[in-house]
Amino acid sequence: MTKGYLIFAQNNKSDDYVKMAYVLAMSIKLTQKTIANVTLVTDIPDAVQEHWKDVFDEVIANPWSDDAWFSTWKIENRWKLYTVSPYDETVILDADMLFLSDVSYWWDYLSNHNMCFVTKSRTYRGEVADDSFYRRTFIENNLPNLYSAFFYFKKSDETSEYWNTVKTITLNWKLFYKKFLPQETPKRLSMDVVFALAAKMHGISDDVTSSFDYPTITHMKAHAQNWKSAESKWNTQIGSYMNNNGSLKIGNYQQSGIFHYTEKDFLTPHIFKVYETLYRKSIDG
Repeated sequence: MTKGYLIFAQNNKSDDYVKMAYVLAMSIKLTQKTIANVTLVTDIPDAVQEHWKDVFDEVIANPWSDDAWFSTWKIENRWKLYTVSPYDETVILDADMLFLSDVSYWWDYLSNHNMCFVTKSRTYRGEVADDSFYRRTFIENNLPNLYSAFFYFKKSDETSEYWNTVKTITLNWKLFYKKFLPQETPKRLSMDVVFALAAKMHGISDDVTSSFDYPTITHMKAHAQNWKSAESKWNTQIGSYMNNNGSLKIGNYQQSGIFHYTEKDFLTPHIFKVYETLYRKSIDG
């Protein structure tokens, strides 16, 4: 059985998601002791810089037409990821994340499932995050609290049927939101909402959520840090410090696991250089 990580990265006018995916892939290669296969799916593979390509085991072109040609958020193509994944078992990752320690042992747990999402995110202090500020749609419409930033699936008939529903909702999201999400109806497409609604429609909410402490991510949305008050961006409220060995502190708290930084300006030239230096040293011996 082949296993690996799949990152979808489609740039928009303001954010370089391919660059973020490159840094994420380097962090995976540097930290994971066993499974460290990484595939990139992007709309313009030729735009991936030549010296970035060696960190990816494969670079796959977004298939068929571009369903996000009109969009600024560029998520409309994600329903295709089941079809394009080269692996029997896949973990889909958002591009704006870093792997800071080895989580290879998670795969033993994940492999017992057809699908599994992160359901409990963490603050930078390691607490279970109160994400209710961002999750009114989930609460009011009784959706499972899923995070598509980390989503495991195994190719199977059940998973294929689920992804067909994901496709249908994604391509007709306004109609589905109006019918099935009458309370706190989202005003734009969200893959977290799509995946959660599809799970509810298939009656598999309990099957795709974990009762364990993992898989989990440190989710750095400002209003999910359990602060008494929060600004719109977490990195205007607290400092971050990355050493040349790749260790990261937020405030006085050492980070580990998977760090979802969310604010794109977190990826500074210093952090980019740290990862490039560490990765090049690792492959040059």
